Amino acid sequence: MSIKRIKLEDVEKSKGTTDKAVIDNMTETDISEGILADIDSPNLIDKELKEFKQFPKKGENEKD
Repeated sequence: MSIKRIKLEDVEKSKGTTDKAVIDNMTETDISEGILADIDSPNLIDKELKEFKQFPKKGENEKD
């Protein structure tokens, strides 16, 4: 994999190519199939997912 360096001002001008309508219309089956097809995805089972710790959102657990 190669690294492409770009200037900060070019990042601010760039626009994504994601089609939001396609994402919004995806079913759970579509998502699951996509996960299984992705070789970089760890494809965790429910038991493994329960082992993750949930961290509070910023500001949720901060002391005054």
